[in-house]
Amino acid sequence: MKRTERIKFWLDDDELALVDKKAKAAGLNRSAYIRKLMSETEVIPATDVDYALYASEFRRLGRNLNERLKRINTTGEIDCDEIDRILIEIKKTADLFLKDLREHTAHLENGGDGR
Repeated sequence: MKRTERIKFWLDDDELALVDKKAKAAGLNRSAYIRKLMSETEVIPATDVDYALYASEFRRLGRNLNERLKRINTTGEIDCDEIDRILIEIKKTADLFLKDLREHTAHLENGGDGR
């Protein structure tokens, strides 16, 4: 098969040394080694979970809780309803996150074949 396309990418010295070492151990040149890796590697699709959205939401909730706890520390007064509301919102967000993870990572179970 005639190869007509070329791919260029950058490696640092350590990465290149590792490729050369592994290629030599496999008895292949760099190109053949990288092609072998590509053909034998199973690609696991990325999940549709919006990690940034959840991280942002947990940060927001954490800041809200922290502000209420600071207020308790400075005034000595506890607004139990407000603390409960924040904790319930944290629990709901955590439940949604776990549900989202379970729905979108089922293909990772059992070696990625979805069984």
